[in-house]
Amino acid sequence: MFDPQLWIPLLTLAVAAYGAFLQRRQVQLMAAAKPANRGSTASVWWRSPIIGAMAILTVLAWAPLVIGLLSPKLPQQKIGVASWGGLDLAHGTLPILAVMTDDNRDLKLMGIAYHYDGKTDFSDVKDLQKSALYDVRRGAENILIKADEIFINEAVTRQHVRTNYILLTVPAQLGQPNFSTLRQAFSMGAQMVWSGVGPP
Repeated sequence: MFDPQLWIPLLTLAVAAYGAFLQRRQVQLMAAAKPANRGSTASVWWRSPIIGAMAILTVLAWAPLVIGLLSPKLPQQKIGVASWGGLDLAHGTLPILAVMTDDNRDLKLMGIAYHYDGKTDFSDVKDLQKSALYDVRRGAENILIKADEIFINEAVTRQHVRTNYILLTVPAQLGQPNFSTLRQAFSMGAQMVWSGVGPP
């Protein structure tokens, strides 16, 4: 596959090298025509403005590639969310469809839903609606958050017109963690891998 980020610097280097070769060749021919100045001319051929310009061009062309190679690589995202939102009144559940690219026995997944009024930090919101714990395994998993009657009533009567959703990873050794706020969950080792807003 043609990668411009790789081949453009290589072509620039080749052009610069060819230009340097031509410049030196020209200096050698000039020195041959004037034997008396051979030593002084041959010793300063590399100081030519053309050589300097080619060197600067080469550095500028290679800089993005070198920076890209030296930059730390972001870890590959192994847990994502394909869809979320909606309230199943018959079962009182709100879904988050999680997609995983790998298995991890050390972690569990938990879905969280809550209504947010902006009066406090989101991590201190109480009345969280939680799912059970789900295994982290390759494929798609429909995580069902169980909503209580107060939450369902707020959604049905449209006291809140949107719901905040969060997907957490929880250390498997914790079992089913007991927390009332996200701040408490984070202090136990839970981590937020995704958040979004949706109905109801």
